Amino acid sequence: MSPIVTALLYFLATVASLQFFRFDNGVAQIWLPGALLAARLLVLPRSEWPSNAVAGVIANAIAAGLFGLGWPVALPLSCVNVAEAIAAALVARRLIDAHWPSHPLELMSGCYLGIGLAVPVCSAFVGAILVHAIVGVPFESNFLHYLVGHSVGLILLLPTALAVAGAVANPALRPTRSRLLLYALFFSAMMALTFAVFGQRVPGFMLLPLVFAMLAGMWTDSMVALALPLAIAIAGGLQTWLGHGPIQLFRADLGDQLQAQQLYSAFILLCTLPVVAEQERRRHEIGRLANREQHYRRLVVEADDTIRHLTRAAFTDPLTGLANRRAFFDQMRASISRGDADCIAILDIDHFKQVNDRYGHTVGDDALCVFARTALQAVRASDCIARIGGEEFALLLRDTSIDLAEKICERLGQRIAETGIPVPGGEIRVTISTGIATLGDDPDAAFLAADRALYRAKNAGRSRLVVAA
Repeated sequence: MSPIVTALLYFLATVASLQFFRFDNGVAQIWLPGALLAARLLVLPRSEWPSNAVAGVIANAIAAGLFGLGWPVALPLSCVNVAEAIAAALVARRLIDAHWPSHPLELMSGCYLGIGLAVPVCSAFVGAILVHAIVGVPFESNFLHYLVGHSVGLILLLPTALAVAGAVANPALRPTRSRLLLYALFFSAMMALTFAVFGQRVPGFMLLPLVFAMLAGMWTDSMVALALPLAIAIAGGLQTWLGHGPIQLFRADLGDQLQAQQLYSAFILLCTLPVVAEQERRRHEIGRLANREQHYRRLVVEADDTIRHLTRAAFTDPLTGLANRRAFFDQMRASISRGDADCIAILDIDHFKQVNDRYGHTVGDDALCVFARTALQAVRASDCIARIGGEEFALLLRDTSIDLAEKICERLGQRIAETGIPVPGGEIRVTISTGIATLGDDPDAAFLAADRALYRAKNAGRSRLVVAA
């Protein structure tokens, strides 16, 4: 379907150009289909260019044979016109890929010199030679009309045609209803302003559409700003066709007056394009910075999560979920710095090696986890219990006297002894030995005292509690 659509659009645009903008049996002095074909090619894959180019040649040849200079020159001139559109599309693609929107000056220079001058000059030269050789129309006048008509057509129509073609090809680029309403309001306002300016013959008022287009380029998006010169071309061209407006001050035939008016519209576009490109560059830069900020925010959040995870891992026993030895010593130092009267206890599961040897390490791990859960239920929320290695645990009892610490540890020992640990074929129970000491002002000394008390408890037969002297 793509070549058929291309052929239909190109045929209609060619007929319009030949019917309305061809004077004195020469070439069309305003050429519309070149920009439409170039925009069409820009949104299609490069592999589809040949078929669409052939469709354009056929459509152009039929239209030129029926409504233009006749069948003898129709095919060669159609090839020149389509080659011009292909060249304009190639130049535009290179400019967009290399410079839009980050390098507006390079983009403008390439647009002015490449699409607005170099491409039309080449096609006008070849086209004028063909028309002169085959039809006998004078070279000089046709070259000038061909050059201006095709240059103005490409400059005026290509930006808007490309935006429309891109929106048709890609639904993500299609404007919302509110945006379409904004486009219609600006386009209508420019039409009305231009119609009024070209309804009288004071040249100074021709600055008003330029000012409006420049302001629109700063206030709105590129689609609006690039379409406004087209509104000037339509409204101003209609008034000029009807014999009104400042262009009538130039003593020339209608074709030249229309070309002068279209040159004025193209001039406004060329003045507006740098503003549009700069605004798009700024929007692009702001969007890039916003995306970068969001990226950095995500990195900060991820880094915070990672730090929290690593911090927790650094101070947590991975098996039981209790605090580890490092965290326990930090808690002791914090209590000493506050001047709290705390006690510590070191607890060891009795005969734990036998549990591992008889039932395996899985049961041993289950025993450690059962101890951890039971201990957490037996102590206060303000207390700290930690696994300090193997089957050894430590308990920091805050604002607790030695007598109260003994009672808490005795209660914990009873609960541990009463709690069953599942094993294949039933359950087992374990006991604990405990050493208790006051915290004092030296965590290492307190820990050593409690550890010695634990060993005395184990040497005395296990399943008992000893208080450090």
